[in-house]
Amino acid sequence: MTTQVLTPVGTEADTVGKRSRLARAIGAGALTLAAAFVFSGCGTSTATYVDGYWDNGDGFLAPSKTALFDADGNPTCDLPVKYEGFEVRSSAFGLAEALAFELTNPELKPTDALDPVLFPDAASQAAERLRREHLLGSVDVLWQYTHPLFDKQYNITKPDDLKSFKATVGAKIYGVGSLGPITQYLDLVNTYFVSDAGQFNVSRLDTPQPYMDEHKIPLKFLGLQFEYYLATSGTDEYLLVRDKKSGEVKLWQGKTSTVLTGASWFAIVDVRTSNNPFGTDYDPKVEFTIQSDGCPESHGKQYERWYLRDYKLLTATSGGNPTPSPSPSASPSPSA
Repeated sequence: MTTQVLTPVGTEADTVGKRSRLARAIGAGALTLAAAFVFSGCGTSTATYVDGYWDNGDGFLAPSKTALFDADGNPTCDLPVKYEGFEVRSSAFGLAEALAFELTNPELKPTDALDPVLFPDAASQAAERLRREHLLGSVDVLWQYTHPLFDKQYNITKPDDLKSFKATVGAKIYGVGSLGPITQYLDLVNTYFVSDAGQFNVSRLDTPQPYMDEHKIPLKFLGLQFEYYLATSGTDEYLLVRDKKSGEVKLWQGKTSTVLTGASWFAIVDVRTSNNPFGTDYDPKVEFTIQSDGCPESHGKQYERWYLRDYKLLTATSGGNPTPSPSPSASPSPSA
């Protein structure tokens, strides 16, 4: 494995030659040529899939889902995210971006005839065929992004079982990324967690110390050890403090604190098919519910990854506001 870094997101990488190695890493952070492991609890820590490509064309390997969950679907939390969290599953928004890409990936055949106007010489043709080869196997990659509870809910036992999911949702969000980066087509609607004390909506606090001082919370800001969020439930407001090392979550109101158990974190991300707020396709088409595995940091390394927990197809109302359509199958609210 090379230590060469990927071209930073947002840099010029639009030539065909560069796209052959970087297009998916830049466009969605997700690459194919995945190992088609069936979730059975039989995977080992050496099981990997290709999550990206370096500038020299080498594949960037990430741990397969078979190594990240045990036979009962519980996270193992023993394999850290590499390279400072560059892995697709290291953030909810990054996962949503990758999902949108794979669901709409047409998987063009590398052996098909190429337009000589677009690819006039042997070098450009070879680069395009390599790019297409890298884009094959989208359902294998999608299977790396689904939570074991999603697999159980929708009877997913192997990557091929996701073909119907890709066809249905891919048709719904066709056009994503056509006029700009996929991120311009995504909306982070909500972040929340479910615990023994109920459900709380959360947003990260940019300046925790002034909030703690104003609400007389007897804490000092320690950003290297804790994460700080504003948490709400109904009309009640709290300071949520999450220990990065242990994963412990506390809710504070004034001098009173409560330790929460069984907290599972979620994010809701909507996908649109237009980045033009005045366009007819600007309304969200699909809603992703994305769940964290809850793995805490250890020795300064991130272990937490995010997975698709559920989805809904959305339909616009006469007033232009989208409403959920019936889910393809029974889809209870995610729970710990």
